[in-house]
Amino acid sequence: MNAQEITQALCDELLALGAGEIDTVDPDVPLSALGVDSLLRVALLDKVEGRYGLDVGAMEVDGSVTISQLVTAIVSAHEG
Repeated sequence: MNAQEITQALCDELLALGAGEIDTVDPDVPLSALGVDSLLRVALLDKVEGRYGLDVGAMEVDGSVTISQLVTAIVSAHEG
């Protein structure tokens, strides 16, 4: 998968996890600004770990992280 495909997959996943609480996802907007609370953020990060093998526990992931930043970390982890 390339960065664009990963971005779309994560945006779709976030919309699915949000179950109507989130209307749109801009990958460059912090998760907290999108209305993502800590429980939803943990659920998304669990999906990222499971699907892409990225150890997000080793990252500083708070509400200020964006989908784009997660994608960059995923791509970097798979390149190295």
